[in-house]
Amino acid sequence: MKIFLMMVIATLTPGAVRAAEPLPEKVPCAIADRQAFQPPDGVHLTGWIGSRMDANEKNRMVKMDPERLLASYRRRPGWQSFDGEHMGKWLHAATLAWVNTGDPELRKKLDYTATELVKTQLDDGYLGTYANENRWTEWDVWAHKYNLIGLVTYPNGSTNDEDVKSFIVSRYNKPATEDWFAVTLGEPQTIVRVLYAHGKTFPDGGWFDASAGKPRIQIQTSKGGEWQDAGELKDYPATTATSAATLRDGEMFTCLLAASVKVIGVRVVGKPAGGNNPNQAFSSCAELQAFEK
Repeated sequence: MKIFLMMVIATLTPGAVRAAEPLPEKVPCAIADRQAFQPPDGVHLTGWIGSRMDANEKNRMVKMDPERLLASYRRRPGWQSFDGEHMGKWLHAATLAWVNTGDPELRKKLDYTATELVKTQLDDGYLGTYANENRWTEWDVWAHKYNLIGLVTYPNGSTNDEDVKSFIVSRYNKPATEDWFAVTLGEPQTIVRVLYAHGKTFPDGGWFDASAGKPRIQIQTSKGGEWQDAGELKDYPATTATSAATLRDGEMFTCLLAASVKVIGVRVVGKPAGGNNPNQAFSSCAELQAFEK
């Protein structure tokens, strides 16, 4: 039985936004597009725009207080009529900023905030900040709109598609010695087997460099606790920093743990590769799954 399935990125954490393909046009265009749609994780912004995004992420996005964003959801009615909309706007903007910077501190806040927000959803599906008698008035619909945008944009736990053609990458635009794709659960679950699917191999990276050791599976047994080595992906090919060897896009690897263990988090850890560009390195992930048997 599979316990959970996720497509996530690491140091991360990378998980980034999944690569997506636009729907085909119902009516063919008279003039073909000169450039295809680019998913956020397929682009790294540099130059003036990139520097402004980096500054915004470091001075605004990562400094937002998650507890303040969550306050009006945890205790309804909220502080003010339009208080709820800030949550979804931040989730959306912060996720896109994180895709570009790979800031692990921002990723940690994203994971925590999204997890805690979902916990406030009521049994009938309501995810706003209004009292029961005032639902869907004033700014309530607006807040729900932005929550949907934010939670769709946010990658962790929202892409349980089992489609290895969709994947996430951890582009940092600089060398890195360690990368990881992780998920943190709301409640402990017992697992014994973990499956990781490689995302996509690019000329300039996208895989783990196994020359110094195969990618490892780590577990977290308590909230905020230390990550512990639980095994490695023994069948992962003999890749290097510049060669993906026989690695195929979407290829899956399994790690059988020594014994069943109750966990709050699971991640795959390895050294990202740089391919033909030694000035940077990144890896990719299509799926990360855990099973209880």
